[in-house]
Amino acid sequence: MMTKTKAKIYGVLSLLPLIYTAGFTVWFFKNMFFGFRRIAEGSVPQIIFPRFPQIFFVHSSSFLFGIIILIIFIVNIFKNPNIQKNERVLWLLVLLVGHMIALPIY
Repeated sequence: MMTKTKAKIYGVLSLLPLIYTAGFTVWFFKNMFFGFRRIAEGSVPQIIFPRFPQIFFVHSSSFLFGIIILIIFIVNIFKNPNIQKNERVLWLLVLLVGHMIALPIY
């Protein structure tokens, strides 16, 4: 059985991949917009490649965090006595197919 504190922590952790993805998308398109603007002005922008190691590290860490939190939630599905057996399979499929949206809902 999950305590309220643990449930709140899992709730916040389940939002992090969604927040990261939204933030990265905004950052990426902002850099692309200003990069195309600089190209039109005649200079060559250095948008992603100078920061590639940092971006790769952050993306890899985010990916691993998403996998870890997904595994924690799947284990919780099968240990939770409040979920009926036939609902467990449904929740498993929902988490595997749409985990970024389904994690906060669960």
